[in-house]
Amino acid sequence: MVATALGAALFFVLFAFVKVPSPIPETNFQLAYGVSAFFGCLFGPIASCLIAFIGHALNDFMMYGSAWWSWIIASGVAGLVSGFAFKYTSLDEGVFDKKAILSIIVINVIGCAIAFLLVAPGLDVLIYAEPASKVFLQGLMAFVADGISSIVVCLLLAAAYAKTRTKSGSLDQE
Repeated sequence: MVATALGAALFFVLFAFVKVPSPIPETNFQLAYGVSAFFGCLFGPIASCLIAFIGHALNDFMMYGSAWWSWIIASGVAGLVSGFAFKYTSLDEGVFDKKAILSIIVINVIGCAIAFLLVAPGLDVLIYAEPASKVFLQGLMAFVADGISSIVVCLLLAAAYAKTRTKSGSLDQE
């Protein structure tokens, strides 16, 4: 619970203040998705889903006064899927190997594809009657931008975190 609250707060701060604009309007490179993916590696899919969902909702309410639910839900979906890397990584045991790296990459790509190529634009069309050509272009840009940033940030945080952990069997008894 504490990790989820901390992660959501960190997601909110990064989502609101640390972003790089993309060539597509209303779409940015967001480093926050890498944080939710990293927390997912440590605590699982429910935590990463809540972190992304709550952090994005807080951002919308604080920065704009209302929520854009299609993208908030998509953020939750991206977090949920990226959290399944928890089953394939052992960061708490100090293990950051090729299996962990590949798992993080593949699972984040799948999560971002579902969230930003299907959920966000689909819900934009259904809920807000947005033009499909506009929102699917935004979704494609978000998939590329947030996919890259979530993978890079998550891998960097995972590598650093794993180095701080003691590998099991690394201590000898004298």
